[in-house]
Amino acid sequence: MPLHLPHNLVPILFVVLLVGFPYILGPILIKNSQKIARRAVQKRYDPATLPPEAASFFYNAVTSLTQAGFTVIDYITKPGETPNVTPCIVNLVNRSNGDMASVACFFAVVNGITQVQNNSVFLTTVYANGEIVGSCIMPPKSAGSCYKYRPYAHGCRFFDDIDVAELYRRHRFLVEKYAPNSPVIVPEPGREMESFDRINDDVHDYQVKQGLMRIDTTRDAYVPTWFGAFYMTWALLWPCKQLRLAGAQAKAKRELDDYRRKTQ
Repeated sequence: MPLHLPHNLVPILFVVLLVGFPYILGPILIKNSQKIARRAVQKRYDPATLPPEAASFFYNAVTSLTQAGFTVIDYITKPGETPNVTPCIVNLVNRSNGDMASVACFFAVVNGITQVQNNSVFLTTVYANGEIVGSCIMPPKSAGSCYKYRPYAHGCRFFDDIDVAELYRRHRFLVEKYAPNSPVIVPEPGREMESFDRINDDVHDYQVKQGLMRIDTTRDAYVPTWFGAFYMTWALLWPCKQLRLAGAQAKAKRELDDYRRKTQ
């Protein structure tokens, strides 16, 4: 006998398929399109050529960091690192304590038009035993990266509207709070970019160890595994994104409350 579905079950199945579509199609698209070049070509750029919405962000961030003791190392862009997204980055180092800073603006191609996707500031302190303390400013609704991060990376993403000088004060607080009994690795003069590249490579190599990505030797790129494609896609969809964002915001609030108790 032919199978007949109850009439009231048809719309339910339609809704289930419609809602579940991105959870299945998304990973398939990510699996077949995403790649991150292992040795992306770096090019220098002139910050004066940035569009106004990015230029003012760069200027204010760099000014604040240089006033706090940082030195500009280089302005770089990686046009071929990921498809349709080009980061423009200025890297800085505080030689007195080894703190590293990256001010980044990401340009994305949307419907053939290049647009500013977001602006971010990352502060990192690396220790000889492999531990890391990191701080960053992220857009309020951003759930951040969907990668897995090493258990010995102590970090906090702040979501409130603060300037870079305040972010650095919070970062130094986190350094004092989490710093292990290990010396800080201060980037060697003239080889600072190697330190920044090493941090970036370590993040992707860890994804390989966790099974989220693999190395495609033919394209010399990191590409997602099927597990990674589902993991990273679902991490950016409801309800996973909302749960991750709520967790990150709760952690930021705890760190901020602790910071205020100790500094006020």
